[in-house]
Amino acid sequence: MAEILLAFVVLIILIFVLNLIPAFAPPTWMALAFVGFQFPETNPWALALVGAVAATLGRLTLALLSHKIIGKKLLSRAQRANIDVIKQRLRKRKTLTFSVFLSCPPSAFNRHTGCIK
Repeated sequence: MAEILLAFVVLIILIFVLNLIPAFAPPTWMALAFVGFQFPETNPWALALVGAVAATLGRLTLALLSHKIIGKKLLSRAQRANIDVIKQRLRKRKTLTFSVFLSCPPSAFNRHTGCIK
């Protein structure tokens, strides 16, 4: 039991850190599969729940940190002004923004779908 608990703690930390890396990190499912194969007695529902929570917290932390670091320190005033104009226009047209979001799912971002030219 102690081994499984330790594996969950290590898994939470590992997935959290993996999701802090913006690109070129191994996917979350790979870490979950590794733990699942190493500890076959582990409840897969608990494994999925722990993985989802840790990944969500990692990505949320990445978003907050990148907003503070990139948005406030690395972008010029002109670039921030451009982003603010886009943000205002998207907020004015919520229905259109949502329908465009639904019409171009993330898995379909390629040249063949027409979402990106």
